[in-house]
This record gives sequence, structure tokens and C-alpha cells, in this order.
Amino acid sequence: MSKTDEMLSLFTDVCKNPGSELKKALSSGKKAVGVMPYFCPEELVYAAGMLPFGLWGRETQVSESKRYFPAFICSILHTTLEMGIKGDLRGLSAVMIPISCDSLKCMGANWTYGVPDIPVIDVAFAENRKIAAGVEFTVSQFQKIRHQLEELSGREISDADIAQAIAVYNENRVALSAFTAAAAKHPETITPAGRSAVIKAGYFMDRREHTVIVKKLTAELDALPEQSWDG
Repeated sequence: MSKTDEMLSLFTDVCKNPGSELKKALSSGKKAVGVMPYFCPEELVYAAGMLPFGLWGRETQVSESKRYFPAFICSILHTTLEMGIKGDLRGLSAVMIPISCDSLKCMGANWTYGVPDIPVIDVAFAENRKIAAGVEFTVSQFQKIRHQLEELSGREISDADIAQAIAVYNENRVALSAFTAAAAKHPETITPAGRSAVIKAGYFMDRREHTVIVKKLTAELDALPEQSWDG
């Protein structure tokens, strides 16, 4: 197996069994906060020394969550709530839930009743952040989240901690941009499913660790000769 295949296999395995990353973090003594899509301030979780762990549901039959959501609600919400109710997310210190759609607006209350042992951190932000009031409101909400995370982690989150976390995440974004550019030149090596696994694995792994492997994978792709591809 080539180095490229090994790294792709690693990312694919993480996506198939994200719980392994959660267990790894917990066994090392690190706390974890579940993060639902989209637009949650993961950097604040990282700055608190905790693992931001993506909650994207999974392929499973739902039963318990139907007591809280109608059948037409999206599968991410149904299956994530199902996982919480059945104890599959035991070990999380909290879940961070945005209110960026009508269904997510109900998720926090449903989670509070269905999974009372894992507290909810609500994420609200102004839709219009180009005006002073929008900026002021968003800052106040993020400061509230900052204090909630400090209570969970048992440590103060300094401005330096936040700046470092933002740097870690920005480096990851740059690395992923470089990867997707390299992957586009090598469709014979990186399938759409493989590309998805590389990106998705970052929602479950420590972002710094994820960045290191993504950079190595990109370097391997850059070293390959470009080939013609008829699709």
C-alpha cells in the first residue's frame, strides 16, 4: 500500500468510526464538546483545551428521536438526537447547537429533554454583521459561550489561547485548500469519496493532527506526474 493509500485509508476509517477519535481524546484526559453544523465557534472549544467533535449523525434506524421530531426533519438532526438518547455520545461535556435553520431552533430544547445529562450550548449570531448592532450582538453571544466553556473546562480562556486556536484552524483551512487543488489534478488517485473523507475527518480529529496528515498527503500528490483523465 502506498503512502497516499495509507493516509486515505486513515481518513476513511475515521469517518466510518468517528467514535474512536472521541474515545482517544477522553482516554488521554481531554474533554470534548459535540459540535453540530454549521457555523459554531469551534475555535473557542479548541482554545479551552477541549476537542470539538463534529455531530453529523450516522446511518441508523431512528425510533426514540421520533418522539421529538416529525419524520420529515433532516436525518442529521434525527440520527444525532437518536445517538444522544441511546448513550452513544456519552462522554461529551456539552453539545454546541446553532440556530441557523428552523429545525435547529428546536434541537436545543429537544436535546435538553431527551439527553439531560449532556448540557446544551446555544449558538446565536446576528445575520447582519455589517452593522454595529450585529457585531455587538455576536460578540456578546461569543463571550457568553466563552464563559460557558471556561466552566466546563475548568480553566480560563485567554485572548492568547483564542488567537492560537484561530491560527490552528486557519492553517487547517489553508492546508485543505491546497489539498483540494492537488486532488483536482489527480482524479485517477483521489476519488470524490476519498476527497470527502479527507475533509470530513477533520470534524472529528484534533485539527492540528489533521493538518499534519493533510499536508503530507498533498505533498505526495504534488510529487505525482499529472495524467490525462477521460472521466
